[in-house]
Amino acid sequence: MSESSYSEILRELSRNYYNRSISINEYRVERHQVLDAIDHQYNGVDIEGLQLPPGSKYPEQSMTTAFYSPTDTQPNFQKK
Repeated sequence: MSESSYSEILRELSRNYYNRSISINEYRVERHQVLDAIDHQYNGVDIEGLQLPPGSKYPEQSMTTAFYSPTDTQPNFQKK
C-alpha cells in the first residue's frame, strides 16, 4: 500500500470518529491496525509475533539521552 493510501485511510478514520460515526474504542483499534501495517511495511517490524516481558509496555526501552547545558550559560532576559 502506498503512503497516500495510508494517509487517506487515517483521514477517513479520523473523520468518522470526529463525526461520531464510530466510538473511541473502535477508532483506537482501527488506528492501531493501520499504524501497525505502516510500521510493518516501512520498518519491517512484525508486532503480532512479539512477546513482551511481564510488566513491560514497550518491547525496548528508549536509549535517548538529553543533552543540556547549565541555565547560567543562557541569555538572561531581565527588565531594567
